[in-house]
Amino acid sequence: QIGAAVGPRKKLWIVVSVVVNLTLLGFFKYANFFASGLAALLDALGLHVPLPVLEVALPVGISFYTFQALSYTINVYRGVLQPASNFIDFALYVSFFPQLVAGPIEKSHHLLPQMQRPRKVTWSGVWSGCYLILWGLFKKVVVADNLSLLVDELFRGQLQAQGFSFLLGAWVFTWQIYADFSGYSDIAKGLARTMGFELMVNFDTPLFARNLIDHWHRWHISLSTWFRDYLYIPLGGSRVSSLLRARNLMITFVVSGLWHGAATKYVAWGFVHGLAQVGLTLGKGLSLPGPRGPRASLADWRADLARADHREGVLGGDRHGTVARGAGRASHRDDSVVESRGGIVDRERREALHDGTRGDDGDAQSLRARLLRCGLRDSQRVGVARQHDHLARCCA
Repeated sequence: QIGAAVGPRKKLWIVVSVVVNLTLLGFFKYANFFASGLAALLDALGLHVPLPVLEVALPVGISFYTFQALSYTINVYRGVLQPASNFIDFALYVSFFPQLVAGPIEKSHHLLPQMQRPRKVTWSGVWSGCYLILWGLFKKVVVADNLSLLVDELFRGQLQAQGFSFLLGAWVFTWQIYADFSGYSDIAKGLARTMGFELMVNFDTPLFARNLIDHWHRWHISLSTWFRDYLYIPLGGSRVSSLLRARNLMITFVVSGLWHGAATKYVAWGFVHGLAQVGLTLGKGLSLPGPRGPRASLADWRADLARADHREGVLGGDRHGTVARGAGRASHRDDSVVESRGGIVDRERREALHDGTRGDDGDAQSLRARLLRCGLRDSQRVGVARQHDHLARCCA
C-alpha cells in the first residue's frame, strides 16, 4: 500500500505502519515498565492506584525484527526500495533466523535484494562462514563465559565493590560483553554466509578505539546506523543549530538506551552517553584532533594538545564506556549493559563536506581552508574524491 499510494495517503500508510509496529513492541516489552513508573509517580503524589501487571511472554527477538520491519516500510516510503512482490521474501527478511535474536539489524535495502535474486553457494563461502562460526563460538564459550566467572567474583559484593576491584571488574566486564555480543554476531554472519547471504559487519575492534567517539564508531554498528538513518537525521541531524543538534543527540541516545531494556538503568545509560556525545561533538576543547601538515602553525598544535589524547588506545579510549558499564554491572549482577555504536555524526559530517564542494565561492573557500588545516596543501590540484577521502580520515 505504501509503494502504490501517493500524497497524503502515502503518509497515512507510513504513519499506520510505524504506529502498529511500535505499539506491538511497546505492549510486549514496555507495558509493565511504564505501568510501574506511573504507579511510583502516583504513590509519590499520595495517590495509591493499583495498576495491572501484564503476565505476557516477550516474543523472542521482537526488538530486532520490529526494527527490520520499520526499515522496510520507511525505505519503501522514501523510494529507496521497491516493494517486495513476494510476501515470502519479505517474511524471510524480517525473520531471517541467523540474526533474529542478537543481530546484526539488517536494513531492507541491503538484505532483502539478496533474498530476491538467485544465490550461489561456493566452497569458499562455506569455508569462511564456518571459520566465522567457530571464531564466534570461541569468543562466546571460551572467552565470554569464563570472564563472567571472574566478573561475578569481582562484583560479588555488588554495590560494595570499590576502588581497584570496581575498575578491574568494569574493565573485565567490558571484554566479557564484547566477546559475548560480537561472538553472536560472528556466528550469525557465518551462518548466513554458508547459505549465500552476506550480513553487515557489526563490530570493528571497538575496544581498541582511540577515544570514546571512535569507540562509538565501532560498536554495534547496525543499531547505531539504524538510529542515525531513521531517527537522528529525520530529527534534523547536525544541519541545525547547536542547541537542536544537542537535542537530537540526546533523544537518539536515550531512545537507544530504552531499546536495550525496559528498565531505568538503560535510560540512565543512554542519558549519560548522550551527554558525553554532546560534549565531545559540540565542545571545542573535546573535538577529535586531525593530522597536521608539516607547516602547521603553533596555534594548531596547541589546539591539538588541548584536545582528547589521540593515542589513548584500549586502556584509555574506552575508559568512559568502561566505567559506565561497570556501574550498571555493579548494580545488577545478572544484567548485561549493551552499548550502541555511535557513528551518528560521521555520515552527517561527510554529507556536509560533500555539499560544501558544490556550494558558492564562500563554501569552496571554507572547504579549502579545512583541507589546509588537515594537511592537504594543494587542494585545488586534486579531485573531489581525494578531498573527501582526506577529510574523512581527518574527521574520523
